[in-house]
Amino acid sequence: MFLPQAWGAFTGFKIRLAACQLLKRATLVYARDRESYQALADLNAIPDDRLRMAPDIAFHFRGDPPETGKRILTESGIPVGKQPILALTPNMRAFERSGNLDGSGSPYLDFLCHVVRDTVGSTDCLVVLVPHETKPSGHARDDCWLTRRIREDTGLADRVFALEGEHTAAQLKSIIANADFLVGSRYHSLIAALSHRVPAVAIGWSHKYAQLMRSVGLGEFVADVRDFDPTRALAMVKRGWAERDALRAQLVSAVPELEKASWQALEAMAGCLATGMSSHAE
Repeated sequence: MFLPQAWGAFTGFKIRLAACQLLKRATLVYARDRESYQALADLNAIPDDRLRMAPDIAFHFRGDPPETGKRILTESGIPVGKQPILALTPNMRAFERSGNLDGSGSPYLDFLCHVVRDTVGSTDCLVVLVPHETKPSGHARDDCWLTRRIREDTGLADRVFALEGEHTAAQLKSIIANADFLVGSRYHSLIAALSHRVPAVAIGWSHKYAQLMRSVGLGEFVADVRDFDPTRALAMVKRGWAERDALRAQLVSAVPELEKASWQALEAMAGCLATGMSSHAE
């Protein structure tokens, strides 16, 4: 069984053949968005009764309570409760798709720095840079490298904080719960924010970002680094911040349906497992 995930596009004969061979063995295949569902359906490898659509099961991931995130932020020297917090989650995959890997000439990195400067200059908020992918010290660049670059390049150390150290997924979700707004390039940072009804904008590199945001009624708040317009993207972030109360209300209305559909998918898969185990025992 394949849990809800993004699929496609399946380009090239070898990729399509491999996908068909894999999917034909599956009891259930879930896509988590309409574009992925259509990519699977076009393969003609899965019977209709085995192909389904459901939101990401991470909507049900139980992060630590928000109090844990508040403690981590406080211990990191980040004041909580005095000023609004804009959290920003950069993504090395987006960076790799947007310019030179040494950081020069990267519209993506330049844009994130611009967002930070503009936000600090026009609001009273703090910016917290939250890395989601970390690697052992001395190894390849990761999200921490990006957060440090953004903090250094903006030169706003009194209002911009880069979260350091390694944190579990549960801790990261609890940290994001303390934010008033998220600029998210990591897909599951967006899930974490939406789960806590924290309004967000997405800066992505795949159809999965746009599909996720459309599913909660925020389809206007997505930018794609593969076809990037920094001016439009900055205007989108500024509008999202200004309308964050209305966006939060939209999430309060829309997210419960996604959580319900995701849970139904989990129950369906659990039922298949129980039936299979029972048959095997007989």
